[in-house]
Amino acid sequence: MKSQKTGVLPVGSIRLLQDSDTHALLAFELQHKAYFDSLIAMRPADFYSVGGVGSHIRELIALYQAGEAYPCVITDNETIIGRANLRTFDHEESSAYVGYRVAENRQGQGVASAALAALLVGAREAFGLKILRANVLDNNPASAHILEKQGFVCTGYTERFLRLQCQCLGCRHYELEL
Repeated sequence: MKSQKTGVLPVGSIRLLQDSDTHALLAFELQHKAYFDSLIAMRPADFYSVGGVGSHIRELIALYQAGEAYPCVITDNETIIGRANLRTFDHEESSAYVGYRVAENRQGQGVASAALAALLVGAREAFGLKILRANVLDNNPASAHILEKQGFVCTGYTERFLRLQCQCLGCRHYELEL
């Protein structure tokens, strides 16, 4: 990692996740739990506590320090409104997976698009990555649209990728060469 990047978003900024974010991140995750649970795999129940979120943050910071992840929060006036990250780094092929989640009440405001754009800059400049990948479940066409606007291409599809709320969902696999 060369340097820590901060991006400017239409509202707020994106920055590296910190230990001091525990209470704010817990509040964010609890406030938007039902919405996120409708779109992605649910977190375990023990995540939703100060200890659970604190442990989660420490694990992500350790991965960041080891050059294996870039965990970020998206803020507006110091309030967490989303998360964005690079994870599952493959140093041999200079690749990583990108992910993001934005509060339901901030959907359609360009927050996820701007966060993804900032991650792309960080992936190239700070980490020297050459390939980014993402997975999008069938129930989230907005996320697929955001990826496609940034130049990601669908490279495959897995049927029955995940069972979510009694429904079996497929998953589109995306890739972007930087």
